[in-house]
Amino acid sequence: MRRIVARMLVVVLALSWVLPSPAAPRKNRLMRLSGKTASRSTSSKASPSKGNLPPTPSRGRPEWTGIRLEPSVLTLPSRYATAQLVVLARHRDGRLVDVTAQAKFRSENPKVATVNEFGVVEPTGDGVAVVTATFAGLTARAKVTVQNFAAPLRLSFANDVLPVLSKAGCNRTGCHGSPKGKNGFKLSLFASEPDWDYLALVKQNFMRRVNRVEPEKSLFLLKATAQIPHGGGERIKAGSLDHRLLLEWVRQGLPWGDEKQPQLLSVEVTPKEESLKVGEGRQLRVLARFSDQSVRDVTRLVHFVSTVPAVAEVDERGRVTARGYGESVILAVYMGKVDIARVAVPQPLPPDAEKLFADFKPNNRIDELVLAKLRKLGIPPSPLTSDAEFIRRVYLDVIGTLPTPDEVRKFLSDSDPKKREKLVDALLQRPEFVDFWTMKWGDLLRVKRDFPIHLWDKGMWAFYRFIRTSLAQNKPYDQFVRELLLSEGSGYREGAANFYRAAPDREPQTWAETVATVFMGVRINCAKCHSHPYEPWTQNDHHGLAAFFAKVGLKDTPEWGEQIVFVRPDGTFHHTRTGEPVKPKFLGDSKPLELDGTDPRVAFVRWLTSPDNPYFARNIVNRIWFWLFGRGIVHEPDDFRLSNPPSNPELLDYLANELVKNGYDLRHIYRLILTSRTYQTSSVVNAWNRSEQALVHFARYPVRRLMAEQLLDAVSQVTEHAEKFPGLPLGFRAIQLPDSRVPSYFLELFGRPDRDIACECERKSETALQHALYLISGEQLERKVRDGQRIKRLLQAGLSDDAIMDELWLAALSRFPTEEERQKVRAYLADRLKEAKGNANTLREQAFQDVLWALLNTKEFLFNH
Repeated sequence: MRRIVARMLVVVLALSWVLPSPAAPRKNRLMRLSGKTASRSTSSKASPSKGNLPPTPSRGRPEWTGIRLEPSVLTLPSRYATAQLVVLARHRDGRLVDVTAQAKFRSENPKVATVNEFGVVEPTGDGVAVVTATFAGLTARAKVTVQNFAAPLRLSFANDVLPVLSKAGCNRTGCHGSPKGKNGFKLSLFASEPDWDYLALVKQNFMRRVNRVEPEKSLFLLKATAQIPHGGGERIKAGSLDHRLLLEWVRQGLPWGDEKQPQLLSVEVTPKEESLKVGEGRQLRVLARFSDQSVRDVTRLVHFVSTVPAVAEVDERGRVTARGYGESVILAVYMGKVDIARVAVPQPLPPDAEKLFADFKPNNRIDELVLAKLRKLGIPPSPLTSDAEFIRRVYLDVIGTLPTPDEVRKFLSDSDPKKREKLVDALLQRPEFVDFWTMKWGDLLRVKRDFPIHLWDKGMWAFYRFIRTSLAQNKPYDQFVRELLLSEGSGYREGAANFYRAAPDREPQTWAETVATVFMGVRINCAKCHSHPYEPWTQNDHHGLAAFFAKVGLKDTPEWGEQIVFVRPDGTFHHTRTGEPVKPKFLGDSKPLELDGTDPRVAFVRWLTSPDNPYFARNIVNRIWFWLFGRGIVHEPDDFRLSNPPSNPELLDYLANELVKNGYDLRHIYRLILTSRTYQTSSVVNAWNRSEQALVHFARYPVRRLMAEQLLDAVSQVTEHAEKFPGLPLGFRAIQLPDSRVPSYFLELFGRPDRDIACECERKSETALQHALYLISGEQLERKVRDGQRIKRLLQAGLSDDAIMDELWLAALSRFPTEEERQKVRAYLADRLKEAKGNANTLREQAFQDVLWALLNTKEFLFNH
């Protein structure tokens, strides 16, 4: 019992004093790693603003020097066309400010066009009208021409009706777009299948939803306008322009549309970029471009989404309001087409703000691009990390292993200004680099011997050796991928062939999804059944990609578990809905390929690894960034999409270009990132970068818990008690394990991935109560501390207490203990020797075991910082 109490005391001491603070770098690291400082709060959520305009100047000095309307000239080509006006005022400080929400609008000819309080112009008759906007005693005008108001207009279901139903929310997941629909009425999600929607609305249930005889009594109109009970409430205002359009469509006989009707090509949101102060607003405009060269203002029909509402929120009309500091992306979604606008809300800094950035000295182009973004957003970076922190960080990130005390001493005492670059170069050549990154690629490529992958032992080891050999040779990345995707032969003898065996169902669709996720960073899984709601991926895109792998076959051999990957001469992929044969099609292309009967994978791999491919190089450099920082430039790293843009597009493009220019040499990218000032930034928060936005834009290094394999190896190394894995020799480290089926409760507890899916999300690195309990009272850690050789060896060498402390701190934390830490340990040792009865040497060993055990429970040990 006394032993347990003593250990609990050491834990309390450890949690209260082992870790330093930002103000005193060697005093309290617990505060440092938890992000607590005595400085003022800098949450990205700003304090409430009194308004969205600059403060009124002193009397006699005009605040606004002029206003203008955008667009100043516009044409409404039909009775159902509308246009969004934007009022911009020139402030006396030179800035243009959106004052649309404060302006007063008026039409000088209401018989031609009207304008509402939000600046939306609607036609009322043919002719020309002038719309005026007044603000702060200033007036601006726009000329509006209305054409074809009285002319008959044949409406189109896809181009006219579906946009109205989509804006009303009828086809979203909470309504009729859900998998089962509502009350027997199901629409495709976000109008992804217009032909199905037409069938559901017009033909199904004996046409009960429409009324050709009395169009105004059509069931779908009565429900949408809440004239009869409707679970979704009022979605469209009775008598509104949208209601009149839908009613006219029914009166016209529910036309699908002309076969030659124009096709929607793209949407464009303006402005593309905007910088606002907290409280200010900006009205967005969205134009749709069609195949007949026509352009429509569709702002009122667009679905707007903010990726970071705490920074910038957007309402249903496209009005953006800045709420906090940072950057948000506004998505404008219209009929399956998406465009984005970036909204920056810089953090106000003091007049002498330049000194806050002075410590950030760029080492390379990475730093220049990161610094430019931080300046734009007003987020000063944290200082340069110390040598002790750097060596620990880079060892864990590059080779997954802690540095030894001797390696730390040598590095800390080295006065060479280039020592960090030299250390990076040395680590990239070490065998542990190959071990560690073989493990990471094994996670991604699903190197696993049994259920549900079933590579079996021979196949698993063959795949493992292929990956390891490729990394050891520093094989160009495009060649590595080419060998995987074009592989053939026995899974027991040709390691790369196991790429096709490492899919649970070993079907073309699964291979296509894996290739898209792993090598392009694109998730197309949902397009297997329906078109993606926010992206251009359709079911045809998904099936077209799967068709590239339709000729891949697998056949058994007399040897148990062995399979041969081969190319079938007649392999064809059939559409899951229509049953029709599908031709191969590159992702994003509109036309399928006409191949001559050869292996279609060859054409695909040529396209994939081309320097012009928009995904291939960007995906892998982003994934490496994610591996080194814990978050990607695009985050999550396997979620490239227009609606999830990179936080720093220029940085991503630069790294991708560097990879291509340097022959797809991945170690070149590692070196660029590791030698950058950005990577070497401290994890200590300052008064200006505490928010999540600081991590998004890499103003400080993110604190991360060690991966399961890193942590087990670190504990084994610090205690000098090697882990024995079943079926493997003593001394085989966790980062060397060939697959996830080597039994280890520790690795399972701390989040080792099962390797069942090709996704970074399978690895768990969060902290939980069971982790703390295991480290405090687990038998495995107790055994390693008690039976480990480090403390025994140090005591046998006759080292003093202070010298032993040095060794323990260097081994576990890669630094020397502070004087305060030494005093606490000395006091603890004295108390143990004074109060306890027994052999002094044994008591001293037990006391140092307690100290080491406490160190292994500190955040400074458990986290990479």
